[in-house]
Amino acid sequence: MGDERHCEVVVVGGGPAGSASAALLADAGHDVVLVDRARFPRRKPCAEYVSPGAVAILERLGAFAFLDANVGRRLRGMEIRTPSALPHLVQYREDGRPARSLSISRYHLDAALLRAARARGVRVLEGFRVAAVLTSEGAVSGVVGGGARENVTMHARLVVGADGAHSVVARSFNLRRTRRWPRRLGLVAHVAGVPWTEEHGEMHVGPRGYVGVAPVGNDVVSVGLVRSLPSAPLGPAGPALDAALADYPELAARLGSGRRVGSVQGVGPLSYGVRAVAGAGFALVGDAAGTVDPFTGEGIFRALRGAEILADVAGRALADERDPIDLQPAYASARRAAFRSKERLTELIQVLVHAPMLLGYVLERLRRRPEVAANLGRVLGDLEHADAVMTGRSMWGLLRP
Repeated sequence: MGDERHCEVVVVGGGPAGSASAALLADAGHDVVLVDRARFPRRKPCAEYVSPGAVAILERLGAFAFLDANVGRRLRGMEIRTPSALPHLVQYREDGRPARSLSISRYHLDAALLRAARARGVRVLEGFRVAAVLTSEGAVSGVVGGGARENVTMHARLVVGADGAHSVVARSFNLRRTRRWPRRLGLVAHVAGVPWTEEHGEMHVGPRGYVGVAPVGNDVVSVGLVRSLPSAPLGPAGPALDAALADYPELAARLGSGRRVGSVQGVGPLSYGVRAVAGAGFALVGDAAGTVDPFTGEGIFRALRGAEILADVAGRALADERDPIDLQPAYASARRAAFRSKERLTELIQVLVHAPMLLGYVLERLRRRPEVAANLGRVLGDLEHADAVMTGRSMWGLLRP
């Protein structure tokens, strides 16, 4: 016979979006349970790059109290390389001072965020696989799941789906929506023994996609390769990564001096949406709420900022004793205000990535126009809202001959 439990909020997924949402709601005085099928720490396929704006959210969450000082690398920017132009370093500055991003393994970051959530009173159940989403009178009312030897019915006023691309919460209502373009997959790996004295990462744009490389500490670099979905199966991930790196011979030679640590992980498609980010009794956050192509390093910032937005909207709804809770209008509106301009910018950048010669033209203009480059760096670093550059005047300042 199953175990019956109750809470105000159950969060499904212990990645950055789930841990941050749970921590913020618990900090506001709500009874929160977080469940995840994994046991932490665990690896997660990701480019493992945290923008300066996301670093600020990690500081607000107290995550650095649970990270060793020698974990990760603080970086001053990301250098973009194309076949047709000189490299350009996108740097981050805030209030006239340099701002640093963080390159860090999800193995360490996610475990630290989960510990921060526990410290704020979140009850965490690891090794808990959600089998089904409960509904009552047309509204979500909890989840059913557990481990190999238990069956738990967890009743809640609000269920938060923070369980990534294959979210059981989103799947329960057929919410996922495929984007027609761009259609890409990713391969990620760690390579040890590659000396990296530079204080920046690199993005290499090639004929079929791009690859990002950044040091994550202890003489290890994180490699994230993104390419168009092939017409035939790729085969084993390791050889597929090696074959794809042939498009970047200089980088491949540098990585070849090291040794791969662990397995190559794949993920895809990398860009998709959802039909709704919330409904009666539930809400989605992080990758469960949709993603954009990761060239600009959107994932972790969107997860953490989305958690802040969700906690604010959900906190007000939970204070009202009326059920069912439906966050859709307010939550969807707040997410649009926070993310829509940046999404338009990433769509424009995707056009450039598909046309490396055009991207080279833009990089040349950025080198000659430092004020425009500085503005763009603040936006790409999530230090300023994208409205600052998504105007006709700003675009003309960048693209004019």
